[in-house]
Amino acid sequence: MRRRQATFATMENQEKMPPIFSPWLFWDSDPAKIDFRRDASYVVRRVFDLGRLDDIAEAMCYYPKSQLVKILTEADSLPENAVYLAAALFNLNPTDFKCFTSKRYQPLC
Repeated sequence: MRRRQATFATMENQEKMPPIFSPWLFWDSDPAKIDFRRDASYVVRRVFDLGRLDDIAEAMCYYPKSQLVKILTEADSLPENAVYLAAALFNLNPTDFKCFTSKRYQPLC
């Protein structure tokens, strides 16, 4: 599987080459029909929920940091490990995440 060299994402990156994620990550949809710009919220949440670290790195190379932070902090639900990982990667507090402070949030323990 080919991977890009890690670079910080810009809007220009999105024009050049679509991200390359693990093939099983979008098992419930046709990956060829995913528009990575239009479906950014779905893609980012799926990557942080089910992806490996290299998938997360790929998302960080493709999407600007501000877009990732907005999508993740406004998500209605994310697993606890995804919240803590995103908080560490983007220097945020878990309480900055809508899903962490909602009544639906259920910790792993």
